[in-house]
Amino acid sequence: GPNDGQDNTPPDAPPGTISFTWNMYGELRLKWDSSGDDRTQPPNMRYEICQASAPDGCDQSYSTSGAGGPCTVNGTSPTDYSNQCLFTNPPIAAMQYFSIRAKDEAGNVSAGALTGSTVGDITRPVLNAAEALQFTWQSD
Repeated sequence: GPNDGQDNTPPDAPPGTISFTWNMYGELRLKWDSSGDDRTQPPNMRYEICQASAPDGCDQSYSTSGAGGPCTVNGTSPTDYSNQCLFTNPPIAAMQYFSIRAKDEAGNVSAGALTGSTVGDITRPVLNAAEALQFTWQSD
Protein backbone atom coordinates (compact mmCIF):
# COMPACT_ATOMS: atom_id res chain seq x y z
CA GLY A 1 0.00 0.00 0.00
CA PRO A 2 0.98 3.67 -0.12
CA ASN A 3 2.15 3.72 3.49
CA ASP A 4 4.35 0.63 3.61
CA GLY A 5 7.49 2.69 3.16
CA GLN A 6 8.28 1.13 -0.20
CA ASP A 7 8.13 3.30 -3.31
CA ASN A 8 7.35 1.05 -6.28
CA THR A 9 5.62 3.68 -8.41
CA PRO A 10 7.68 4.88 -11.38
CA PRO A 11 7.64 8.56 -12.30
CA ASP A 12 5.89 9.88 -15.37
CA ALA A 13 7.90 10.22 -18.55
CA PRO A 14 9.14 13.78 -19.08
CA PRO A 15 6.37 15.84 -20.75
CA GLY A 16 6.58 18.16 -23.72
CA THR A 17 9.56 18.27 -26.04
CA ILE A 18 13.34 18.36 -25.78
CA SER A 19 14.92 21.74 -26.45
CA PHE A 20 18.26 21.62 -28.31
CA THR A 21 20.65 24.56 -28.39
CA TRP A 22 24.27 24.96 -29.44
CA ASN A 23 26.43 27.55 -27.72
CA MET A 24 29.39 29.41 -29.18
CA TYR A 25 31.79 26.77 -27.89
CA GLY A 26 30.13 24.05 -29.94
CA GLU A 27 28.51 22.49 -26.89
CA LEU A 28 25.05 20.97 -27.18
CA ARG A 29 22.52 21.65 -24.42
CA LEU A 30 19.39 19.57 -23.93
CA LYS A 31 16.59 20.88 -21.74
CA TRP A 32 13.21 19.37 -20.91
CA ASP A 33 10.35 19.73 -18.46
CA SER A 34 10.38 17.98 -15.10
CA SER A 35 8.59 14.67 -14.61
CA GLY A 36 5.93 14.17 -11.97
CA ASP A 37 6.19 11.49 -9.29
CA ASP A 38 4.18 10.42 -6.25
CA ARG A 39 7.08 11.03 -3.84
CA THR A 40 10.17 12.48 -5.50
CA GLN A 41 10.19 16.26 -5.83
CA PRO A 42 11.36 17.78 -9.17
CA PRO A 43 14.78 18.97 -7.90
CA ASN A 44 15.57 15.43 -6.76
CA MET A 45 14.46 13.67 -9.94
CA ARG A 46 17.22 12.11 -12.02
CA TYR A 47 17.17 11.46 -15.73
CA GLU A 48 18.74 8.86 -17.95
CA ILE A 49 19.60 10.01 -21.46
CA CYS A 50 20.23 7.76 -24.44
CA GLN A 51 21.96 9.16 -27.52
CA ALA A 52 22.01 7.31 -30.83
CA SER A 53 22.42 7.74 -34.57
CA ALA A 54 19.10 5.95 -35.21
CA PRO A 55 15.64 6.21 -33.61
CA ASP A 56 15.11 4.02 -30.52
CA GLY A 57 18.83 3.25 -30.33
CA CYS A 58 21.18 3.80 -27.45
CA ASP A 59 24.79 4.18 -28.59
CA GLN A 60 25.70 6.11 -25.44
CA SER A 61 23.85 6.51 -22.17
CA TYR A 62 24.24 9.30 -19.65
CA SER A 63 22.71 10.21 -16.31
CA THR A 64 22.02 13.59 -14.75
CA SER A 65 23.29 12.23 -11.43
CA GLY A 66 26.67 13.53 -12.54
CA ALA A 67 28.31 10.10 -12.48
CA GLY A 68 30.62 9.85 -15.46
CA GLY A 69 30.21 10.85 -19.08
CA PRO A 70 30.21 14.26 -20.72
CA CYS A 71 26.67 15.01 -19.57
CA THR A 72 26.87 17.72 -16.91
CA VAL A 73 24.01 19.35 -15.10
CA ASN A 74 23.45 22.91 -13.95
CA GLY A 75 20.78 22.82 -11.29
CA THR A 76 21.57 26.14 -9.62
CA SER A 77 18.42 27.90 -10.82
CA PRO A 78 15.20 26.70 -9.18
CA THR A 79 13.50 26.68 -12.58
CA ASP A 80 16.11 24.34 -14.10
CA TYR A 81 16.09 21.61 -11.45
CA SER A 82 17.94 18.59 -12.79
CA ASN A 83 16.34 18.60 -16.20
CA GLN A 84 19.12 19.64 -18.51
CA CYS A 85 22.25 18.13 -19.95
CA LEU A 86 25.28 19.77 -21.51
CA PHE A 87 27.36 17.77 -23.96
CA THR A 88 30.74 19.52 -23.92
CA ASN A 89 32.06 17.31 -26.71
CA PRO A 90 28.97 16.44 -28.76
CA PRO A 91 29.01 13.99 -31.67
CA ILE A 92 29.77 15.56 -35.04
CA ALA A 93 27.21 13.43 -36.88
CA ALA A 94 24.43 15.65 -38.18
CA MET A 95 21.61 13.37 -37.09
CA GLN A 96 21.37 12.45 -33.42
CA TYR A 97 18.42 10.95 -31.59
CA PHE A 98 17.84 11.29 -27.87
CA SER A 99 15.49 9.63 -25.41
CA ILE A 100 15.07 10.66 -21.81
CA ARG A 101 13.58 8.65 -18.97
CA ALA A 102 12.91 9.88 -15.44
CA LYS A 103 14.29 8.07 -12.40
CA ASP A 104 12.95 8.73 -8.90
CA GLU A 105 14.82 8.58 -5.60
CA ALA A 106 13.81 4.94 -5.10
CA GLY A 107 15.34 3.99 -8.44
CA ASN A 108 12.08 3.50 -10.33
CA VAL A 109 12.41 4.42 -14.02
CA SER A 110 9.57 5.80 -16.15
CA ALA A 111 8.01 3.30 -18.52
CA GLY A 112 7.81 5.84 -21.31
CA ALA A 113 10.52 8.12 -22.63
CA LEU A 114 10.63 11.61 -24.05
CA THR A 115 12.23 11.43 -27.47
CA GLY A 116 13.61 13.98 -29.90
CA SER A 117 16.28 14.47 -32.50
CA THR A 118 18.59 17.21 -33.64
CA VAL A 119 17.23 16.84 -37.18
CA GLY A 120 15.53 20.06 -38.17
CA ASP A 121 15.65 21.31 -34.59
CA ILE A 122 19.06 22.88 -34.44
CA THR A 123 21.94 24.04 -36.59
CA ARG A 124 25.52 24.43 -35.52
CA PRO A 125 26.42 28.12 -35.29
CA VAL A 126 28.76 29.40 -37.99
CA LEU A 127 31.06 31.80 -36.21
CA ASN A 128 32.52 33.63 -39.17
CA ALA A 129 32.94 33.54 -42.95
CA ALA A 130 36.37 31.91 -42.78
CA GLU A 131 34.97 29.02 -40.76
CA ALA A 132 32.07 28.68 -43.20
CA LEU A 133 34.53 28.50 -46.09
CA GLN A 134 36.52 25.86 -44.23
CA PHE A 135 33.38 23.76 -43.81
CA THR A 136 32.69 24.11 -47.53
CA TRP A 137 36.16 22.88 -48.40
CA GLN A 138 35.89 19.94 -46.01
CA SER A 139 32.56 18.80 -47.38
CA ASP A 140 34.01 17.47 -50.65
